[in-house]
Amino acid sequence: MKVAVIDNDRHFQYSFRKKIDEFNVSKKCDDIDVDFFTDSIDFGKSNLKKYKIIITNIQLPTVQGLQLIHSIKEKTDAYFALLIPEHKNEYEEILQDERIVSMFNKNEPIRLIINWLKFMQSRVAIYECHNKIESEYTKCIDHINNIKK
Repeated sequence: MKVAVIDNDRHFQYSFRKKIDEFNVSKKCDDIDVDFFTDSIDFGKSNLKKYKIIITNIQLPTVQGLQLIHSIKEKTDAYFALLIPEHKNEYEEILQDERIVSMFNKNEPIRLIINWLKFMQSRVAIYECHNKIESEYTKCIDHINNIKK
């Protein structure tokens, strides 16, 4: 599963990469593949459609994390998570957006984000399977309707 992390904190990026690598090695897989970006301009050069999860710092130096999400969410099917400062309560209303599915305090252990990514990996797989079945069902119904004509 492709994940984009947009954050200008190099220490956080290093720690996150290290934890992801440890997870992938311990599971003998590379199921969670993370690309890191330092800002929205850097991220904007990438292919948005390849990411299933986009994690962005709410306080980026150029375009703020929420502005970034609102500008790209119509161009991708990805789920979003926000990296926020310690004061979580002031951001609770953000979770009203169905595509912003989580927020993480950057001071919390990175393993919490990794565990969430494992959960989201299953959620994305179920969603993709559902869409495939629904598409096949629609094709069958269309075929039956054409036969009736």
